[in-house]
Amino acid sequence: MKAQALFQIITWDEAPYQDVSKSQKLAKASVVFKLEGEISGTGKVEYQLFYHEFNVEDPLNSNAEYQGMFFFEGEVNGKKGSFVMIEKGLFHKGEADSSLKIIPNSGTGELEGILGQGDYRASHGTSNLSLDYEL
Repeated sequence: MKAQALFQIITWDEAPYQDVSKSQKLAKASVVFKLEGEISGTGKVEYQLFYHEFNVEDPLNSNAEYQGMFFFEGEVNGKKGSFVMIEKGLFHKGEADSSLKIIPNSGTGELEGILGQGDYRASHGTSNLSLDYEL
């Protein structure tokens, strides 16, 4: 089955924890997303980021790789519950490309047993998330 959602960032709390070089750093971020559509609810993600090139004057003009644990709670095509996904992606000059994989046995409620994968491309404002799943 397929499901889509429009999502937007509600909060982004990021802090560096290791400078690697003058323009490279490691950071972590706690992020909350709001999802609307066939997938509706809240996503909470803890990211680890490596900035290949961090632009201090314009952070959105930076380049990074990231991975995170994405906790979703809400509804998928009318089924209520929660699940966890592993997210990996690249951020390049204001645009993020992410792949998502649902962790087996992480589903709860009516989403118990959910499996699948998805992706999104995000830029400023609202972005589109797509999920292919089995339930």
